[in-house]
Amino acid sequence: MYILEQQPLNRINQICSAVIFSFAFMTRANGFLNIGYIGFALLIETVMKKHKGRTTYVAIDGTLIIKAIHKIPLMLFYLFILILPLRIFSYVIEEKYCHSVSNFTNPWILEYGKNESVVFPGMIKNLTWCNTNDEFYRPNLISLFMPPYYGAIQQKYWTVGFMQYWKFRKIPLFVIASPTLGFIFYGVYNLFIDILTDKRMINHVLTDRRHPIPYAIHSLFLAFCGIFIYNVEVSIRLIYSSSPFIYITLARLMSRQTPKIKVPDDLLEPFTLPFLFNYACVKPLRFLMLVYFLGYFTMGTLMHVNWLPFN
Repeated sequence: MYILEQQPLNRINQICSAVIFSFAFMTRANGFLNIGYIGFALLIETVMKKHKGRTTYVAIDGTLIIKAIHKIPLMLFYLFILILPLRIFSYVIEEKYCHSVSNFTNPWILEYGKNESVVFPGMIKNLTWCNTNDEFYRPNLISLFMPPYYGAIQQKYWTVGFMQYWKFRKIPLFVIASPTLGFIFYGVYNLFIDILTDKRMINHVLTDRRHPIPYAIHSLFLAFCGIFIYNVEVSIRLIYSSSPFIYITLARLMSRQTPKIKVPDDLLEPFTLPFLFNYACVKPLRFLMLVYFLGYFTMGTLMHVNWLPFN
């Protein structure tokens, strides 16, 4: 992302970013959303142009639409780069599990697999995604990007689906995630207000780096998916690890709340975390924010290393 942020209109940077994003997509499904950053760079390239070192903007008319259409093949090329490593890996997995014969004869291995519900390569009857008649294997738009086993595994082990996580016993997890989701909505709301109050043309607004538009869209999508589709507690980790938007939002919030803090006069005491200490002592809400972040950092780390699914 750093490469793309430095020179978003540079083709080499766009290709390098697509390659890096492809490995992110190979390890986690939400890595697919990174293609939006390249798409936003192409959008900027569409609404602006450079001539003799000067930046000018394209008028919003039919010419702009034609330029946007001309960017579609380039976007498809970057999309191909993004999905290629995962599709290669998916092909290897399909060959190993779906097109081979289970030849495990060691009784200890078979007993272990039975007791632990382990599925070995070649056990077609236990692999629903190997069956071409199974709903997870039928060709659809998602199957163009995701491996055939992705939907089956998500459904079997994590009950991923629209509103399938909305259960009474999951309410505590929604409570834990609510501050993080709230910060995202707060940041998007402020960004929306800033854009509405900006008197410039929309193409000028899109190219203004002070408006973190692509990061906001990315984080908002993750937040809504966490609420309605996948496990809500996972959205905390995804939001904090995949986009700087929430950090930008928190930094701007704290900056507006602390206009009178002087440096270094107000940052000498106490010795440990002086800024956060002074920040938290002003209002109870700020104290709760600090408790949430530091508490989640310490307890979350301890619980994650001892119980991996904790996010």
